[in-house]
Parts: sequence; structure tokens; C-alpha cells
Amino acid sequence: MGGGTRHIFMLLFMAILLFYCFTWITSSSVTIQRSSAILLPMWIPYAILPIGLLFATIHLISNLFDIIQNQHIDSELVTNLHAAAKESEEE
Repeated sequence: MGGGTRHIFMLLFMAILLFYCFTWITSSSVTIQRSSAILLPMWIPYAILPIGLLFATIHLISNLFDIIQNQHIDSELVTNLHAAAKESEEE
């Protein structure tokens, strides 16, 4: 499995996690909860989880673009090397 394929599977996993985290935080059982000491709504600290997953997803997408760009550059380099090798053989 190539690096890009692994990143795509990780993105799908992140999307599933984001969906269920959002569903959990917006559920009625979480929205009515409050912390015992300062009466802070518990959805606020729980919101850290999808925010962190969102940042991880952005990082994965950035890495995936880097992999795709490097593969494009590598394929151009191989093409140029093959062309240079053919030219040197013809001479």
C-alpha cells in the first residue's frame, strides 16, 4: 500500500470519528450536562475532541497533497532521465 492510500484510509477514519463526535456532543445527554464546580456546560470541554480531529484531518490532507506533488515531480524526473539516457545512447 502506498503512502497516499494510507492517508486516504486515515481520512475516512477521521471523517467517521468526526461524525460520531459531533453526534455525541450535540446529543441531549451532553448538552444538558454541567460541571459540578463551576457549572460550565460540558459540551465546551468535550468540543476539544472534534477540534483536535479537525486539525489532524487538515494535517493529513496537507501531507496527502505533498505526497501527490512529490510523485508528480518524481515521475517528471524519471521521464527526463529516460530522455537523457536515450539521447546519450543515440550519440
